[in-house]
Amino acid sequence: MAHEDAAEAPPERPAVQLEQLTKRLRNGITAVDHLDLVVAPGQVLGMVGPNGSGKTITLRILLGLVRPTSGRALIFGQEVHPGARVLGRVGALVDGPGFVPHLSGRRNLDLACRQIQLTGGSTDLGGAVEMTGLGEAVDRPFSGYSHGMRYRLAMARALLGGPDLLILDEPTTGMDPEQIHEVHTVMAACAEAGTTIVFSTHRMSEVELVCSHAAVLRAGRLAATGSVAELVGERPRVRLELDDREGGIAVLRGLPGVSRAIASGPRSVTVEGDGLRPFVLLEALHAAGCGVSSFRSNTFEDSYLELFAADPPPGHLGTR
Repeated sequence: MAHEDAAEAPPERPAVQLEQLTKRLRNGITAVDHLDLVVAPGQVLGMVGPNGSGKTITLRILLGLVRPTSGRALIFGQEVHPGARVLGRVGALVDGPGFVPHLSGRRNLDLACRQIQLTGGSTDLGGAVEMTGLGEAVDRPFSGYSHGMRYRLAMARALLGGPDLLILDEPTTGMDPEQIHEVHTVMAACAEAGTTIVFSTHRMSEVELVCSHAAVLRAGRLAATGSVAELVGERPRVRLELDDREGGIAVLRGLPGVSRAIASGPRSVTVEGDGLRPFVLLEALHAAGCGVSSFRSNTFEDSYLELFAADPPPGHLGTR
């Protein structure tokens, strides 16, 4: 039994906390509208939503680059403002990688190290290079880098000060699959090292691949948030393409655990229920002589699209 006078560990402060955060632009548009959001330390949170949902402005407020109209943004319990000391615990990539083209990657990082050290921070250039997998390319001129390698260097720069929080704005935009994989590998390494990551994206599959949590923004407000598993699992379903749609529906509705089986296309059927196992569904359909040409379980993208289909957002705001 623990001693009654033993000191209790203080509760861990959220890595990010937004309280009624609001930003109205000069043209009268409300880009961020009373946004509340909490990100716990160690989470990897993907921020998604259509253009105009306020993702980028929210991230820029978190970095002290934009002042909110009202409400607060806090990082590790400290309110954010331009020049706030807590921003020294943050690495960011929000405006694309900007480097001196004729210098090598290493020389560009050296320049960034000097800036960090001038403000009293410490750097680990070797660790940042290793985590981002730059390898020997770090000694080549930046002008010869591929798009994906440029982002690796930008990520290395963001990691130089050993940040506790990494903020990225659409880090894989415009990349091919191999380059996207490179960035995901770096993000996974950062998360494994305990870094909290908040990033915006338009790629729903990216959220499922690398995120522990997600926040869906709509017209500057929070439409849904939670773990990715919770958001996908709120409506467990399987979609099947059948040779005999009506016969398949009759079979599926009689199976244990199936709460609903409905037509969702000329040959497709959507099945909902708790603990659905595609193998059991396929076996039952096969036994009944009903051919299945394809099937897939629901994804984060399905939940996202359903959310907007149920309550479409207003017109685009003209800002991200």
